[in-house]
Amino acid sequence: MTFIEYLSVVEETRSKVNQKHNLVDVIFLVISAILAGAEGWQ
Repeated sequence: MTFIEYLSVVEETRSKVNQKHNLVDVIFLVISAILAGAEGWQ
């Protein structure tokens, strides 16, 4: 099972209006940023 497949089991709880990006993509980007040493949003 790949990392993306593992994340795809996370339930989407946002309303359809707030779903500009896939939840799996957002989670993957956040985890990647943390592993790369990101310390904030800027």
